[in-house]
Amino acid sequence: AQFTADPAPDALLFLGYHLTAVTLLPAAALWGIADHSRWGNAVLAFGCGTEAVLVLRMVQIWHDRV
Repeated sequence: AQFTADPAPDALLFLGYHLTAVTLLPAAALWGIADHSRWGNAVLAFGCGTEAVLVLRMVQIWHDRV
């Protein structure tokens, strides 16, 4: 990453990932519970996989700023 005097873009990016990570699993859980077909389980599994990717990306952003 490029070093700039303005940390706002990285902070906003991190905040966006954080808000998505916080809201994703509850939304996927509610959707999975509401859907009584096999796709309810698929939604929850996809949400968990997406959560892992979001957390890994937040770690990359966090360590890039240090």
